[in-house]
Amino acid sequence: MVNDKTASSADAILDQLRAEAPARYFATLFLPAPLRSQISVLHMYDLRLLSVQAAGDEVHPALIKLAWWRDAIAGLGHQAVRGEPLLGAIQDRIPADALQDWAALADAHMDRVEHGDADAVVAARERAAAATLGHGRLLRSMTALRIADRMKERSLLRLQLAMTWHIITGHN
Repeated sequence: MVNDKTASSADAILDQLRAEAPARYFATLFLPAPLRSQISVLHMYDLRLLSVQAAGDEVHPALIKLAWWRDAIAGLGHQAVRGEPLLGAIQDRIPADALQDWAALADAHMDRVEHGDADAVVAARERAAAATLGHGRLLRSMTALRIADRMKERSLLRLQLAMTWHIITGHN
């Protein structure tokens, strides 16, 4: 059941996503309104993990931060959430059976930091989204995200044209 506090929190997450990652925000609009909150939380979590970078050749501090996120996600439901609003949003919106895939996303980011494996992150993000939303709802939103990611470095007009084409045809 959605109360006023949950609804305003969902709006805040969507606003934050719009500000930090407009392409990802736009891709969420391909989902039905009730599911946008869940995928927005996933995008904010992924962006938080993506912000963890190695400092030069020293990867251990970054790996420790990512391991903390992995363990914090795995512990949701078993312990109280303190100090991290994003964890509270995850606990409020994401089904418990999807949390294992969310923890695996942090593992994939550890591979990105340690070995430069960005493809593992994309696959893990899609598995986490599928576990959260179900496979049928996932496809159109993830396709839109791939288009948006490809076009984000190009002009805004090209992004708008590509997304309009996707809306009309369902193709990328």
